[in-house]
Amino acid sequence: WLLMLEEKVDETRQALQQLETRVSSVLKQIPEGLDVSRNFSQQPFVTPVFTGGQMGWQAVMLLMQYDSIVRDVLLAHHIGLLGNKQRGAMIRDQGGHALRSLCYAPVKFPGFSGATRDDFAANNAKARNALEKYGELPQDILEGKRRSEFAPTIRREEASPSGSDQEHKLEGEDLDDDQLLPQSRASED
Repeated sequence: WLLMLEEKVDETRQALQQLETRVSSVLKQIPEGLDVSRNFSQQPFVTPVFTGGQMGWQAVMLLMQYDSIVRDVLLAHHIGLLGNKQRGAMIRDQGGHALRSLCYAPVKFPGFSGATRDDFAANNAKARNALEKYGELPQDILEGKRRSEFAPTIRREEASPSGSDQEHKLEGEDLDDDQLLPQSRASED
């Protein structure tokens, strides 16, 4: 799901960039001698934002980009460079559709299965239930080879050097214990 959301964010970003390019080319039609300043909101809407993570912040930035595009489209319409149909199509059908589609994508998330990669490797009841409910996962995702840029760190249980306790190791990192200690403390040991 994180990979699908990343793709949706990228797809929305591309759609908005294409629209922004189109609107910029329309505004370039303003003659050199005519000075038209960009629109800005005299009383901007201010609200607290809870994003839930990095991709949420990316979505907020895309919303801000869309707001800027809409202001430019309204300016182009105001000075007669765009007609009503063009204005509506750019705001509603192109940019608005892309942003609404992005906002709707997380709503489809079916929820967490509770199964881990280890469960799938063992083919236990948790894994079988997840497969039954959510369907097959691509092998590269199960193996952790293809992951979202913003996925949480994979933690693996490993036996500690003493052999009694379990300790967590971050996958992909080979840090010695003294590398985790502050430099002054590492030299004391």
